[in-house]
Amino acid sequence: MWYRLAVVAKLINNLYPDSFWVNEKKENESGEIVLIPRQISYGEKMGVLGWMKLLSTGPNNVNDEDRLLDFLNKRISIDDSGRKVYQSVNRSLVLLSNPVEGGFYIKEKEENESGKTILIPKFIPRGKEMGAKEWKKLLQTGTQFTDQESLNNFLVSDKFKYEGRKKFYIPGVIGSPTLLSNPILGGFWVNEKNNNELGEVETKPRFIAYGERMNIKDWLKLLSTHKINAKDKDSLKNFLTNDKFKYIGERKFYLPNLSGQAILVRNPIPEGFYIEGVGFIEPSAQMNVSEWGRLLKTDVIKQKKKSLEEFLSDKLIRNHDGDLVYTFNPQNRSILFQNPISEGFYVGGDFISPDRKMSTGDWNRLLGTDNIVGNDRDSLRKFLSRDGKITIVDGKNIYNSFERVKLLRNPVEGGFWVGNRFIEPNEEMGIVHWIKLLNTSGNNVRSQSNLNDFLGDRRRFRTIKNRKTYIPVKRSFREGLFGERFNNYNNDGISVKSGEPIKVLTNKTNILYLDYAFKKNGKILLAVEINGNQHYGFVSFGKKLSYQDWQKGLERDILKINYCHNNNIPLLIFNHMLSLKDFKSIVEKLYENSQAYDQYIPQPVIDNNVTNTSLEFIKRQIYSHLYPVFNNLISFENEISKKNYIKDTLILISKLMGIYEGGIDKTDYVKSFDVNVDLTSNYNICLAIYNSLYPNFPLDQDEKITYSDLSSEQKIYKEKTLPIKPKTIEQNPLKV
Repeated sequence: MWYRLAVVAKLINNLYPDSFWVNEKKENESGEIVLIPRQISYGEKMGVLGWMKLLSTGPNNVNDEDRLLDFLNKRISIDDSGRKVYQSVNRSLVLLSNPVEGGFYIKEKEENESGKTILIPKFIPRGKEMGAKEWKKLLQTGTQFTDQESLNNFLVSDKFKYEGRKKFYIPGVIGSPTLLSNPILGGFWVNEKNNNELGEVETKPRFIAYGERMNIKDWLKLLSTHKINAKDKDSLKNFLTNDKFKYIGERKFYLPNLSGQAILVRNPIPEGFYIEGVGFIEPSAQMNVSEWGRLLKTDVIKQKKKSLEEFLSDKLIRNHDGDLVYTFNPQNRSILFQNPISEGFYVGGDFISPDRKMSTGDWNRLLGTDNIVGNDRDSLRKFLSRDGKITIVDGKNIYNSFERVKLLRNPVEGGFWVGNRFIEPNEEMGIVHWIKLLNTSGNNVRSQSNLNDFLGDRRRFRTIKNRKTYIPVKRSFREGLFGERFNNYNNDGISVKSGEPIKVLTNKTNILYLDYAFKKNGKILLAVEINGNQHYGFVSFGKKLSYQDWQKGLERDILKINYCHNNNIPLLIFNHMLSLKDFKSIVEKLYENSQAYDQYIPQPVIDNNVTNTSLEFIKRQIYSHLYPVFNNLISFENEISKKNYIKDTLILISKLMGIYEGGIDKTDYVKSFDVNVDLTSNYNICLAIYNSLYPNFPLDQDEKITYSDLSSEQKIYKEKTLPIKPKTIEQNPLKV
């Protein structure tokens, strides 16, 4: 213990040049710890323990005079009255400057003249200095800023979002899991309970701004719930679903306890109804939403998707006694369908009277089918009205279980060849025969209009020995999805054609085909290309496909892109890195508004020579790929998935630049390409073009980019080499 005693006995002289004040902890007469201001003069001496206790710090800061002086210089500041005051915590006194290039905006809450809380944009310029506490309050975070570097590391690109040309800080994108930010855009109101001065509980509306952060306990108390988990940062977002809110005037209010525990809902059926296995539900019966949900075995009412009356409207049927009966599974249980044939009909000698009622299961068994379903009240009538199902024999309606073959006629003018068989114009065949003949799926030929659309794609035919010959063209799953949605599409005279031919002149006339074209009065309004991974790297679809064959496909891509831009045709390219969910949203939004691209301005005209892969062409590639991202065509799940798709697209185009460089013939480059090839130089060129085209959503530059930086791993294919079979030499058996 001798070394500790030596430290205690050592007196440390205060060398701070001026006197200063410090709040010293003292025990009063009641035994309570209170803070008493104490003035410390220059030259005042204390032991190390005395300084430690007075300044609430460790021994390393006060165990010699130089360290004490250095420590006091950092902690002493001037208060509002002009006194020099010691601060036990110095983070708020360290001035940290805004490191964000160009500055940024933040939304602060203010109360307007009407007393309504609104968010006002406030600009924080680059270099703006504030204390750590001020930064922490401004940025609504639990992160402790101990120095400039900690602030720099916090204010990274994922903390910002552009609104127009303004760069806004978004609180709570990433942070401590115990501090959760409000995920509701525009914020919401909640009736908060607090005790007033008399101890009475008062309820006052409180506005919770978007991004406002609170710890778990505060959220649980505010929302009157226990369903938010500190370990799951998405639990608050998952909890605050649309059914938790209701508009009162112009304010969006959170309504706690929407499970319906206290709200009684009366049976809306005036005569009451029966539930199988439960009994009769009286017209006067009242239950809360949860009880109705358990009774009817559904959560539709609890989730407020339908009212109780709306839910029951198509779930009740009358039995033989005329009573209303609710069934748990309307598709196959007790729903009774009445015979729709007014004169009745015969099935195998048994007469089915016009007033005959049976469940869907009984009808299916009687008619030998599975086409009658409970969720389609018209399914029995539609089934029996099919051509050939009911025939008249000796004045009686007779049911026929067989299906009359549906014949589809050949829509191709002049006919065509399939192998050695000629298909005459207007020749009729059944669906099964068309499927086998054309080597395609039933979806393409299930109706006459489907067959017309399928064979209307000119890519399916080639002239071989002066014969128009059918060539099976495999569509990708996404192409099929797009084509099925736009089959027979007609909106304000706009139709959608697959395999639309275009003539492109180079040193020869090239006939190329667009995946899909939106046309009106013979003019192409919009072109759509749905690209698989073969458009960005070698893919062998068959044993005979070589690098040279694949490069011809790249040449066609270049010609198509330039043709569309040169002829002012909007071209939208969707690559394989887009999720299927996002691709489906594209299909639906285009279906709803095919004229959404009236304001699309194709890039300037450049040379059509495939060896010309200048930056103007790369600009066209980027423009056609990413234009839909910023025009509300793709509904990304979040900003991260949006950023990933943009970055993936730029990486894919960076790889193509390596192939384009010096002309299209870069077989050696393709053969040697792997995930570790450095794409940084080409990527930075693409990134600069992208940021100039779309400055409101910029991406940061990476130190190095390779193919492995794609958001999902992509297989790299190599040309298949077939083994050479050794020639067998026939020997003369007489010489053996």
